[in-house]
Amino acid sequence: MFTVRNLVNYYTKKVFRYVPLIVFTLLIGVFIIPLLGGGPIWDYYDKHVMKACHTYWWTNLLLVNNIVPANGTFDDKCMPWTWFIPCLTQVSFLMPLIMFAVVKLRRINYLYVRLFYLSIMLTSWAFVFTTIFVYNKDAENNNKPTFGAVPIVILPANENGNDANKVFTINFSFYNKVYMQPWYWIGIYSFGSFFGQMYQYYLKHKDDANAGGSVPYLTNLSTKWTTQALNYGFGIGFTLLDYFRSKRFVESAQT
Repeated sequence: MFTVRNLVNYYTKKVFRYVPLIVFTLLIGVFIIPLLGGGPIWDYYDKHVMKACHTYWWTNLLLVNNIVPANGTFDDKCMPWTWFIPCLTQVSFLMPLIMFAVVKLRRINYLYVRLFYLSIMLTSWAFVFTTIFVYNKDAENNNKPTFGAVPIVILPANENGNDANKVFTINFSFYNKVYMQPWYWIGIYSFGSFFGQMYQYYLKHKDDANAGGSVPYLTNLSTKWTTQALNYGFGIGFTLLDYFRSKRFVESAQT
């Protein structure tokens, strides 16, 4: 039931599911850990690793530390390595809207539900691919490839650098500007939601000989090796494609 009470309960649970853990982690990281060590490089933790939290601690409480500051670097955000929690929460805020549309469309024809999810996924992925393409032509990188959707780039350090102890460089630029943002994951989140509903429908109607929808496909997937081999083939193919794409980007950036 899409009632105000149910929506309030849903959003409240989503927010407060992680906030106590975030508050505890933030307090430990800012106030406790700096007192547990010493030495000539220990100040690096407080002055660099946790520096942003002295200013942007509130972004963690509001679950927006993967976005704010919008124009800052990866290190300008407070505990940016926790980006997945706010990102998941932000994307899940759309679920009631998606489910409301699904319920309405399902009453007409289940085909419209499939087309609805397909439109969300294709629109999201088109936007993501366009963003990646534009980002790869970023003038800040001298128009060199920026590794597509590879989140973190680790390359040998510049031989002409001044730091003799630096053997590699790490680029968090794409990770910060694109990979951590909620819109990057809407397509795959919708993909998971669609297959979750398919599986729920299958469990409910799997004993019905006349059932359609996802029942024949999931039945074949669980019983026929040809269907299983096809799905494994798709998975292996996408994995190899991503590997060779990443390898090509790294090689072109090193030349």
